[in-house]
Amino acid sequence: AMVGRLFAQDAELYADIIMSSPQNLAMIQRFHQRFGEAIAMLENKDKAMFTQAFTQVDNWFGDYAEHFLLESQGLLRQANDSTHRKA
Repeated sequence: AMVGRLFAQDAELYADIIMSSPQNLAMIQRFHQRFGEAIAMLENKDKAMFTQAFTQVDNWFGDYAEHFLLESQGLLRQANDSTHRKA
């Protein structure tokens, strides 16, 4: 739903926002690189590397990880309730 919401908005606005700074391109390039690394782990079925990377991200989030888990559970519950009310 969130991705669909994004693409339902004005493309010109997002083009202006994203292209307004070279830092945005650098960030997208880093994302692309990291995503490629994740794909390589999956293609190679490198479970050890995957779990190591997963743990590094968990450690980076620190105590916020548990907070985000609880917060997202609430959001998912609300989305589920909303979906079932429409039916």
